[in-house]
Formats: sequence, C-alpha cells, structure tokens
Amino acid sequence: MFDKLKQINELRKIQKKISSMETVVEEDGILVKVNGEMKILEIKISQENENIGLEELGKKIKKVLNKALDKVKIEMAKNINPFV
Repeated sequence: MFDKLKQINELRKIQKKISSMETVVEEDGILVKVNGEMKILEIKISQENENIGLEELGKKIKKVLNKALDKVKIEMAKNINPFV
C-alpha cells in the first residue's frame, strides 16, 4: 500500500513539473510559447509577416505551433521515462 502512495506522490511531482514547463519556438518571424499542458501561452507575429496573405500566415503559424507542441511532447517523455 505504501508503494502505491509513493508512486502517486511521484506522479504528482512529475505532473507539477510538466505543468510548469514552457517551450518557445521562433521561426519565420513567428514566436509560439506552449506549456507542458499543451496550452498556448503566447503567439507573436513580427512585422516581417505584415505583407503576406492570411493563408500563408496561417500556414506559418501552424508549422511553428506544431514544432512547439512536438518539442513539449519530447520533454514530457523525458520526464516520464523513469516509469516506462
């Protein structure tokens, strides 16, 4: 029973650590910040993108956002790895 309580406590610590993680990816004049809960914290678009069309801008945002989410997934896997 105490082993399970230890595991639950350890999982809570990992969850807290993951929740506090933040990943930033900047590419093509777009900055995206995502946390360990995969919530978008910030999106910044530089002025270099002011003359492109909305469709192209959408593609750029999607690309950078996917990179940020992939980066968070990798970091999460590194934190969870001891239990796998």
